[in-house]
Amino acid sequence: MVPGPPPQPLPMPDLNIEEYQIQINVLGLRDLLSTGLLPVRKAYCKFSVKSILPPSQAKAVADIFTNPNEGGSDPNIRTTLKVNANIPADPYYCPRMTCTAYDKLYFEGMAQPILGTFTLKLGEILAATREKDAKVIRELEKLEKILKAALEAKAGEHKDQTILEIVNRLREENLTLSR
Repeated sequence: MVPGPPPQPLPMPDLNIEEYQIQINVLGLRDLLSTGLLPVRKAYCKFSVKSILPPSQAKAVADIFTNPNEGGSDPNIRTTLKVNANIPADPYYCPRMTCTAYDKLYFEGMAQPILGTFTLKLGEILAATREKDAKVIRELEKLEKILKAALEAKAGEHKDQTILEIVNRLREENLTLSR
């Protein structure tokens, strides 16, 4: 058999890159298990910001670490991390942020065994946030319609009623928020 021509590379899609402020509220870690003989002493996390940036930008950025304050296998971290990043607006092409949980065993952090790793799927989070925002906007538009109808009714034939009474009457007439 004669091999065919080498496959042509697929064209790269035109990605719409936007700047996002990524805010992560880290509450704590639960049910951590030690990978060695010693129990978990002081766990902390490393958020790899470099994993969501292109290589040219990743060189100038440092990863973010939480402080190993509380001891035990269920440490409360209670911190908020904020990062600005230019990532694709299409959730399908969004990167995932790699995170690693460590244990600080000795005084100066000489031994820091890895307890585990996890990823934050930024594309799924972005899609869910957009869907939630769109739902809130739709509900607010419905509320605006009801309030406009109530104000028109107040200015017209129902001058003696309060706005709340008019809104309740309009709701009874099938101008509800659930439509």
